[in-house]
Amino acid sequence: MEKKYLTNLYGAGYNQYGRLANGSEMNQSSFMRGYAEEPDLTFTKISCGAGHVLAISSKGSVYSWGKCHFGQLGHGDEDKDQYLPKKIEMLSAYTVSNIACGDSFCLISSDHGVFSMGCGFYGALGHGTESSVHVPTKIDCLDGIPTRSVHAGTSTSGIVTTDGTIYMWGRNDFGQCGDGTKLNVRSPKKIDLPESVARIAIGESHTMAMMENGQDLYGWGSSSHNQLGFLGHDATYPSPIPSHMYHHIRDICAKKMHSAILHIDGTIRIFGAESKQATIDLNLKFVEIRSGEEHFLAKTEFGQIFGWGNSSWHKLGKFAENSPKTPRKLEDIPYRVIDFDG
Repeated sequence: MEKKYLTNLYGAGYNQYGRLANGSEMNQSSFMRGYAEEPDLTFTKISCGAGHVLAISSKGSVYSWGKCHFGQLGHGDEDKDQYLPKKIEMLSAYTVSNIACGDSFCLISSDHGVFSMGCGFYGALGHGTESSVHVPTKIDCLDGIPTRSVHAGTSTSGIVTTDGTIYMWGRNDFGQCGDGTKLNVRSPKKIDLPESVARIAIGESHTMAMMENGQDLYGWGSSSHNQLGFLGHDATYPSPIPSHMYHHIRDICAKKMHSAILHIDGTIRIFGAESKQATIDLNLKFVEIRSGEEHFLAKTEFGQIFGWGNSSWHKLGKFAENSPKTPRKLEDIPYRVIDFDG
């Protein structure tokens, strides 16, 4: 049996395909440290898909583990799951800055362009086809475009450039690409907005964009569950979300049928399925927010993680049972958190 070494990863919940990096498929009812096959491995960034995980190490290498039914782990195998983090050797020559996981694919930005791998359905990989690829493959039409961040929804992809421009592609049956149509987009397409974009958040059928001024928010795609903040108003172009619904934005997130806005003062506004509309104000200084399919995670300025929502499979750890409706501190994570995802 291969020797295993502890890492700085912590995970809890459902562990099919080995997504919790504990070397097995055994579920975890509390947050426990993950393992690797090499010593002294630590991670600085992490992104979770529907059954797989991508992470950047402190030395700049990219690792993946979990489900690999479409080659989304990037090791050249179409269907070989990984129970422990494995380095993606093809990316070793590049300096990777940002990663994002969709349901069954990955996006990676580096000093040599943007790469994608995994399931190509709907054109989510940006290569002009719907074919899947099993190794990191450069998106040629983005060559020479300096990328600040990459973003992935269920089957829709996007980037934000260093000058605040966005490009989107992939599934577009509700207009979530923002190009004015409901036709799937197989190659990155520039989307026009009146201001520079700081970041975007992509759900299953909708997208939100936070402007660099922190004052304006745009949304497009489906609002069937009020996930865009304006009930009953779908949009195939970026449309301004009414400003009375938010103020001074710090961060945004989206998943499936809901969205959340984190304000500078630490309060959170949630839209969409289950929540309808809710405002959370606990006098905690939250600085980042993430979402799983039916739960939320938020980080405080001190690196503590709070969670709320659906806690099935103990995905929020042993101290957040019974699906809490307000944020509860995840007490079984003893250290200051660097990065997180749900």
